Amino acid sequence: MAEIGKINKLEAIRSSEVGMYLDGGLLGEILLPNSYLSDDIKVGSEVEVFIYHDHKQRLTATTQKPKGVVDEYVFLKAVSVSSIGAFMDMGLQKDLYVPFTEQNEDFKEGNSYLIYILIDKMNDKIIGTSKVNKYLESEPKGFKIGDEVEILVCNQTDIGYNVIINDYCWGLVHSSDIKESLRTNDRMKAYVKNIKDEFKIDISFQGSSVKKVYELTDVILDKIKENGGTLAITDKSSPEDIFAMFKVSKKVYKKSIGALYKHRLIELDGDVIKIKNK
Repeated sequence: MAEIGKINKLEAIRSSEVGMYLDGGLLGEILLPNSYLSDDIKVGSEVEVFIYHDHKQRLTATTQKPKGVVDEYVFLKAVSVSSIGAFMDMGLQKDLYVPFTEQNEDFKEGNSYLIYILIDKMNDKIIGTSKVNKYLESEPKGFKIGDEVEILVCNQTDIGYNVIINDYCWGLVHSSDIKESLRTNDRMKAYVKNIKDEFKIDISFQGSSVKKVYELTDVILDKIKENGGTLAITDKSSPEDIFAMFKVSKKVYKKSIGALYKHRLIELDGDVIKIKNK
């Protein structure tokens, strides 16, 4: 079935003087106006369209690509502001409405704001809100170190950039992990670097090295258990001794030991590593 506020692939089923009607399933026939028709769209064609309500509140399809879809976070510019709300540039003929009650600050025309796009349950219309924390998960689950994710770059802080991970929760890219300049509203691939207490997630762009560190932590724990609960290869051991046992560089080994220590899985006791007693 077609979904309002999303990109859909729908079959063209009937032509008319005003455009082509598409099969919207339970939503019924949805008009794709003549202004969006191309010569290759015929009855029987499958067309990729965005569905929304037009100015007369009729369900309408467009082949224009919106700047965001329902359940996504995106930075949008306010093109007009009034006492009842603001209208944001969505890249479509119709702007996105953000009610005054859904603004976490007074919007100003010409400024851009982080917006979450959703369906108003009262009338099934697409609206936006800048009260994004209501919709982001405060206790994210299901991530592990090394996971590939998509991030939206939000705002710069003293220690890096706040990002939204998979349109699901907040994360942080530390300044030390930034090799190229980041811009607000950039979407890109990244990797989970660390998962801290209180559900804080650190993000990195170095996927292979992050995954290598994560995989090595399990190897180190297994090796400690095989040796009766202690291991004489520490972060102070020589690169040669570390490579002989684990086939990795001292840098990767030290990062893995650090990750285990931060997660309270090991303790450092002089020249040995021990499994931490719980």
